[in-house]
Amino acid sequence: PAGNMLLLTENTEMLRSFARSRLAVVRSPCTRQVRFARGNWTKNETTESVPQKPLLTRFVEGAPQPLSVYLRLVRFQKPAGNMLLFIPCLWGVSMANTTICASTLPASMGTAFPSPELVAVFALGTYIMRSAGCIINDMWDKDIDTKVERTKVRPIASGEISMQAAGAVLVAHLCAGLAVLCYFSQYTIMVGAASLPWVVMYPRAKRYMAVPQLVLGVTFNWGILVGYTAVLNNLDWSVIAPLYLAGILWTLEYDTIYAHQDKVDDVHLGIGSAALYFGDTKAPLYACAISCGMLIGLSCYNAGHPFPYCWSYPALLGATSYLCFTIAAIDLSKPADCDKAFWENCYFGFAVVLAICLGNWWLLFHPPPPITV
Repeated sequence: PAGNMLLLTENTEMLRSFARSRLAVVRSPCTRQVRFARGNWTKNETTESVPQKPLLTRFVEGAPQPLSVYLRLVRFQKPAGNMLLFIPCLWGVSMANTTICASTLPASMGTAFPSPELVAVFALGTYIMRSAGCIINDMWDKDIDTKVERTKVRPIASGEISMQAAGAVLVAHLCAGLAVLCYFSQYTIMVGAASLPWVVMYPRAKRYMAVPQLVLGVTFNWGILVGYTAVLNNLDWSVIAPLYLAGILWTLEYDTIYAHQDKVDDVHLGIGSAALYFGDTKAPLYACAISCGMLIGLSCYNAGHPFPYCWSYPALLGATSYLCFTIAAIDLSKPADCDKAFWENCYFGFAVVLAICLGNWWLLFHPPPPITV
């Protein structure tokens, strides 16, 4: 038995020695080092983790085929577009609340912020109308999308859904959008319906205009008009005009950044784009960002935020500074940078909403003096 134990121990040691002599692997979080004992060299292999796809992208790709095709048709996996259409509605509602807070009418604490009911209605409406806009865009651009690397996998361009089926889905969305619009007053319905020609016009604008983003700005910021009338049932152009122009400049800024992802394809296809018109310089982007912030400040002033004491102005300065820092950090030659900056514009939009609401809150504690006759 003692001899057997000795033999077993020797065999175990031999196996351990053999294993150590063959290969030793040492792992770290980002580097794998492989050392071969029978050689005089060491091999280092850098292992980079593959970035995980966003949650919505994984959800859309994992959905049943018909549902996945619909979700990709309406860009469900890219909610930034929904938010950029939704935010101007909040600008309009918040600025209308400013008019109430700055007037001699009694105002409660909740008046400083958009009502949850309006927020929910506009969130649903912007999802429906942005989806309809995506379908219209893809139907117009079917032949172009097949020639662009980023868009050739879209359902209509790839043939996953026919033009007739896409048209039926579009009609369903337009009917749903009209149903949501009927929640508002007749005046607001008329204002909202007036945006439809611009929704149809944008996909064609890129064929005939050097800067089609201007048409997109008119379309995407129509929610400012609808949001304002939803609260006050009228339009005060001294307040709305600078705010609406600010929205157009903001759209020109973020969609120019977005267009830099497709500028090579746009050159080959002869399509107009602000990215091609302005080139790789950032000066127009800074001009749009700074002008946008100043025009929003002018709108706040005309609505009743006293300058410079009201809290809205330092908040707007911070939001505009953030937007300029975002522009400074972009490498326009890198699509990933452009996509990231496009997303970060949503934070600027919500920061503007917060700035207006802070100004409204300030007005509640500093009401204007009553008008004496």
